[in-house]
This record gives sequence, structure tokens and C-alpha cells, in this order.
Amino acid sequence: DNTFANDIDFRSRHENMRWWLSKKKVPFDHPESFSKLAPERNTCEEKLSELIMEASQRDEGKDRFSKGTHTPRMLMNVNPNIVCGKCPHFRNFYLQLMAFCNF
Repeated sequence: DNTFANDIDFRSRHENMRWWLSKKKVPFDHPESFSKLAPERNTCEEKLSELIMEASQRDEGKDRFSKGTHTPRMLMNVNPNIVCGKCPHFRNFYLQLMAFCNF
């Protein structure tokens, strides 16, 4: 399930974050389709991580989303084979990492 409720820091407010992100047109069934690649910059036109950070900052006094802290925990729930099929940047990174690790 594509939800923040699985993360202990966001469990109590995932519904508010999800509502706000849905207003920003984040497709929860297929979040990887959120933005398009901007080839001239070699990055996405809009960054989902920036919207997640903004959504997490709406509740004052609560933990904010941190790429360094929360991304690794959320990636534990990701199937790399699915991401490789949907994100060429991740696929290149993953294949290089696997080659480096001799897998």
C-alpha cells in the first residue's frame, strides 16, 4: 500500500498528508507516474520528495520528512525490479550497484 501510515513518524497524520498530496495531483496507485523527465536537466520536472517534505511541514511540532532519514526506511518496502522497469535513472544506479557488489 502506498501510504505514509507504515512509517512511525507519519502514522498519526498520514490522512492529512495524503489529502494534501492528492490536491497536488499525486497518484497514489502509481506514484512513479507523478512527473515527467526533463531531459535537458536529466531530472524530473516536479519532485515528489519536495511535495512530501511540504506536506510533512504542514503539521507544526511534528517530525518533518527528511530524505536522509525517511527515504531509506521507505525504500525497504520497494521492489527494485518494479522500480527498474519504471525509472531509467534508478535502473542505471541499481545495475551499477549490483555490478559493484558482484551480484
